[in-house]
Amino acid sequence: MWSSKSTLWLSWAINAVLSFLFIVLGGHSFGNVQDFRNADWLDGNDDNTKRVRLSLFGVLAALFLSIVVLLVYNIFTFLVILGRWISAKLMGGFGHGVILTASIYTAAFMLLTALILHSQDDTMKWGLKDKAEKNAYKGAFAFAYILVGTYTIMFAAFIMCRTAFREAPEEKPNPNPNPNFSASV
Repeated sequence: MWSSKSTLWLSWAINAVLSFLFIVLGGHSFGNVQDFRNADWLDGNDDNTKRVRLSLFGVLAALFLSIVVLLVYNIFTFLVILGRWISAKLMGGFGHGVILTASIYTAAFMLLTALILHSQDDTMKWGLKDKAEKNAYKGAFAFAYILVGTYTIMFAAFIMCRTAFREAPEEKPNPNPNPNFSASV
Protein backbone atom coordinates (compact mmCIF):
# COMPACT_ATOMS: atom_id res chain seq x y z
CA MET A 1 0.00 0.00 0.00
CA TRP A 2 1.26 3.46 -0.87
CA SER A 3 1.77 5.94 1.90
CA SER A 4 0.54 9.52 1.69
CA LYS A 5 4.08 10.79 1.24
CA SER A 6 4.83 8.33 -1.57
CA THR A 7 1.63 9.29 -3.35
CA LEU A 8 2.48 12.98 -3.05
CA TRP A 9 6.00 12.47 -4.37
CA LEU A 10 4.76 10.40 -7.31
CA SER A 11 2.02 12.93 -8.15
CA TRP A 12 4.49 15.79 -7.83
CA ALA A 13 7.06 14.04 -10.07
CA ILE A 14 4.54 13.34 -12.84
CA ASN A 15 3.25 16.90 -12.63
CA ALA A 16 6.79 18.30 -12.66
CA VAL A 17 7.69 16.33 -15.82
CA LEU A 18 4.57 17.57 -17.62
CA SER A 19 5.27 21.12 -16.43
CA PHE A 20 8.83 20.86 -17.72
CA LEU A 21 7.55 19.77 -21.14
CA PHE A 22 5.27 22.81 -21.23
CA ILE A 23 8.15 25.06 -20.17
CA VAL A 24 10.26 23.75 -23.06
CA LEU A 25 7.44 24.11 -25.60
CA GLY A 26 6.38 27.46 -24.15
CA GLY A 27 9.93 28.81 -24.22
CA HIS A 28 10.39 27.69 -27.82
CA SER A 29 7.03 29.19 -28.79
CA PHE A 30 7.90 32.41 -26.96
CA GLY A 31 10.97 32.81 -29.16
CA ASN A 32 8.98 32.04 -32.30
CA VAL A 33 6.21 34.50 -31.44
CA GLN A 34 8.85 37.12 -30.56
CA ASP A 35 10.37 36.66 -34.03
CA PHE A 36 6.91 36.94 -35.59
CA ARG A 37 6.21 40.14 -33.60
CA ASN A 38 9.50 41.67 -34.79
CA ALA A 39 8.76 40.97 -38.46
CA ASP A 40 9.27 43.96 -40.77
CA TRP A 41 5.73 43.87 -42.15
CA LEU A 42 4.32 44.47 -38.64
CA ASP A 43 5.79 47.99 -38.53
CA GLY A 44 2.74 49.57 -40.15
CA ASN A 45 0.26 51.87 -38.41
CA ASP A 46 -2.99 50.55 -39.86
CA ASP A 47 -5.60 49.16 -37.47
CA ASN A 48 -5.16 45.50 -38.46
CA THR A 49 -1.42 45.61 -37.86
CA LYS A 50 -1.97 47.25 -34.47
CA ARG A 51 -4.46 44.52 -33.52
CA VAL A 52 -2.08 41.75 -34.54
CA ARG A 53 0.75 43.35 -32.59
CA LEU A 54 -1.45 43.76 -29.52
CA SER A 55 -2.66 40.16 -29.67
CA LEU A 56 0.95 39.00 -29.98
CA PHE A 57 1.81 40.90 -26.79
CA GLY A 58 -0.99 38.96 -25.08
CA VAL A 59 0.43 35.66 -26.31
CA LEU A 60 3.93 36.61 -25.20
CA ALA A 61 2.68 37.66 -21.77
CA ALA A 62 0.69 34.43 -21.36
CA LEU A 63 3.69 32.29 -22.32
CA PHE A 64 6.15 34.18 -20.14
CA LEU A 65 3.92 34.34 -17.06
CA SER A 66 2.87 30.70 -17.33
CA ILE A 67 6.52 29.62 -17.41
CA VAL A 68 7.23 31.75 -14.32
CA VAL A 69 4.15 30.43 -12.48
CA LEU A 70 5.06 26.81 -13.22
CA LEU A 71 8.66 27.26 -12.11
CA VAL A 72 7.66 28.97 -8.87
CA TYR A 73 4.94 26.40 -8.13
CA ASN A 74 7.22 23.41 -8.71
CA ILE A 75 10.11 24.82 -6.70
CA PHE A 76 7.84 25.89 -3.85
CA THR A 77 5.93 22.60 -3.63
CA PHE A 78 9.18 20.63 -3.83
CA LEU A 79 10.57 22.54 -0.86
CA VAL A 80 7.39 22.18 1.17
CA ILE A 81 7.03 18.46 0.49
CA LEU A 82 10.74 17.95 1.15
CA GLY A 83 10.41 19.85 4.42
CA ARG A 84 7.53 17.60 5.42
CA TRP A 85 9.51 14.53 4.41
CA ILE A 86 12.48 15.53 6.56
CA SER A 87 10.59 16.62 9.61
CA ALA A 88 6.88 16.80 10.35
CA LYS A 89 7.56 19.47 12.99
CA LEU A 90 9.71 21.62 10.71
CA MET A 91 6.88 23.17 8.74
CA GLY A 92 4.10 22.99 11.32
CA GLY A 93 0.71 23.42 9.65
CA PHE A 94 2.04 25.88 7.08
CA GLY A 95 2.37 23.90 3.87
CA HIS A 96 -0.92 22.16 3.28
CA GLY A 97 -3.27 25.11 2.87
CA VAL A 98 -0.80 27.13 0.84
CA ILE A 99 -0.16 24.25 -1.55
CA LEU A 100 -3.89 23.61 -1.95
CA THR A 101 -4.44 27.23 -2.89
CA ALA A 102 -1.41 27.31 -5.19
CA SER A 103 -2.56 24.15 -6.98
CA ILE A 104 -6.04 25.40 -7.80
CA TYR A 105 -4.79 28.88 -8.75
CA THR A 106 -2.17 27.35 -11.04
CA ALA A 107 -4.86 25.21 -12.69
CA ALA A 108 -6.97 28.34 -13.28
CA PHE A 109 -3.96 30.28 -14.60
CA MET A 110 -3.07 27.48 -17.00
CA LEU A 111 -6.68 27.46 -18.26
CA LEU A 112 -6.40 31.17 -19.01
CA THR A 113 -3.06 30.58 -20.74
CA ALA A 114 -4.51 27.76 -22.83
CA LEU A 115 -7.48 29.89 -23.86
CA ILE A 116 -5.27 32.84 -24.84
CA LEU A 117 -2.93 30.64 -26.87
CA HIS A 118 -5.80 28.75 -28.48
CA SER A 119 -7.61 31.97 -29.41
CA GLN A 120 -4.58 33.10 -31.42
CA ASP A 121 -4.10 29.81 -33.26
CA ASP A 122 -5.35 31.21 -36.60
CA THR A 123 -2.97 34.17 -36.34
CA MET A 124 -0.10 31.81 -35.66
CA LYS A 125 -1.01 29.57 -38.62
CA TRP A 126 -0.13 32.29 -41.10
CA GLY A 127 2.42 34.12 -38.98
CA LEU A 128 4.82 31.38 -37.92
CA LYS A 129 7.35 30.36 -40.53
CA ASP A 130 7.49 26.59 -40.69
CA LYS A 131 5.62 23.50 -39.55
CA ALA A 132 7.93 22.87 -36.58
CA GLU A 133 7.17 26.34 -35.15
CA LYS A 134 3.44 25.83 -35.66
CA ASN A 135 3.58 22.39 -34.02
CA ALA A 136 5.51 23.77 -31.03
CA TYR A 137 2.86 26.44 -30.59
CA LYS A 138 0.02 23.91 -30.84
CA GLY A 139 1.89 21.66 -28.42
CA ALA A 140 2.20 24.55 -25.97
CA PHE A 141 -1.52 25.24 -25.82
CA ALA A 142 -2.33 21.51 -25.80
CA PHE A 143 0.00 21.02 -22.83
CA ALA A 144 -1.55 24.05 -21.15
CA TYR A 145 -4.92 22.29 -21.33
CA ILE A 146 -3.36 19.06 -20.02
CA LEU A 147 -1.78 20.95 -17.12
CA VAL A 148 -5.20 22.27 -16.10
CA GLY A 149 -6.12 18.66 -15.42
CA THR A 150 -2.87 17.72 -13.73
CA TYR A 151 -2.93 20.69 -11.37
CA THR A 152 -6.55 19.89 -10.52
CA ILE A 153 -5.42 16.32 -9.80
CA MET A 154 -2.61 17.75 -7.63
CA PHE A 155 -5.24 19.71 -5.72
CA ALA A 156 -7.17 16.47 -5.13
CA ALA A 157 -3.98 14.57 -4.23
CA PHE A 158 -3.07 17.17 -1.62
CA ILE A 159 -6.56 16.88 -0.12
CA MET A 160 -6.48 13.08 -0.07
CA CYS A 161 -2.93 12.95 1.30
CA ARG A 162 -3.38 15.60 3.97
CA THR A 163 -2.09 13.15 6.59
CA ALA A 164 1.38 13.66 5.14
CA PHE A 165 1.20 17.25 6.43
CA ARG A 166 0.20 16.36 9.95
CA GLU A 167 2.59 15.78 12.75
CA ALA A 168 2.96 12.22 13.91
CA PRO A 169 1.30 11.76 17.29
CA GLU A 170 3.73 11.83 20.16
CA GLU A 171 4.16 8.59 22.04
CA LYS A 172 2.73 8.68 25.49
CA PRO A 173 5.02 7.43 28.22
CA ASN A 174 4.13 4.01 29.56
CA PRO A 175 2.46 4.49 32.95
CA ASN A 176 3.73 1.07 34.03
CA PRO A 177 7.46 1.03 33.19
CA ASN A 178 7.99 -2.45 34.64
CA PRO A 179 5.66 -4.91 32.91
CA ASN A 180 6.44 -7.69 35.43
CA PHE A 181 5.43 -5.61 38.39
CA SER A 182 2.08 -6.66 39.76
CA ALA A 183 0.24 -4.49 42.15
CA SER A 184 -0.60 -6.28 45.34
CA VAL A 185 -2.38 -4.66 48.19
